[in-house]
Amino acid sequence: MDKFKGIFNDAGDLFDTIKDKIATPNKADSDTDSHNLSDAIKKITFSDMASVASSADTQVTDASTHTVTDVLVIGAGLAGLATAYRLLQKNRDLKINVIEASDRVGGRLLTKQVRTAESGKDLFDLGGEWLSRKQKRIMDLVVELGLETYEQDYAGFKMLIPAEGAPVSFEGYNYPIGMIGRYDLNSFIARLEILRDLVPLEDPTKCEDALEWDATT
Repeated sequence: MDKFKGIFNDAGDLFDTIKDKIATPNKADSDTDSHNLSDAIKKITFSDMASVASSADTQVTDASTHTVTDVLVIGAGLAGLATAYRLLQKNRDLKINVIEASDRVGGRLLTKQVRTAESGKDLFDLGGEWLSRKQKRIMDLVVELGLETYEQDYAGFKMLIPAEGAPVSFEGYNYPIGMIGRYDLNSFIARLEILRDLVPLEDPTKCEDALEWDATT
């Protein structure tokens, strides 16, 4: 399990910074329930992200808009926004449009505000939130955008909250899930590592099952 240890990063910051770099016209009308986790942890403020943003002839638009464009990026998740950003780095004269089927941008990155007993409200990531040191390309992007990271705290007790029953505290990786549950967990990790080793790092498309796996979500 040690290989899963990595840097805990506010992935929402990464997404929002890239979004700012490609100029979102309707940003002021975004869902007020969606917030950047930086508002809570004070690692990087919205104005900080705006300061590293640069203007670009790029917009996030809906599918009903008719326009002439050099590049059409389908999907306004982190990959789509990063693609538009990189293309503009190569050629600032490109007219790029990003289209998104849902009513928000961000894809699998999603932070929501929820009510809590202590503070009245808090921010929780419902999507991606961790980065590993071994993920060099996205870590390089974090550095490039001037974002901060902080280590995931592993010290002390952890809490397991089952679907049914009372929460259980434990230390380390000694999950209180019983022998059968532990066997299932270890089997899953072993199987996942086997599949991982089948994918060439330099060119994942050369994997024999690349098309099938890429179509799985």
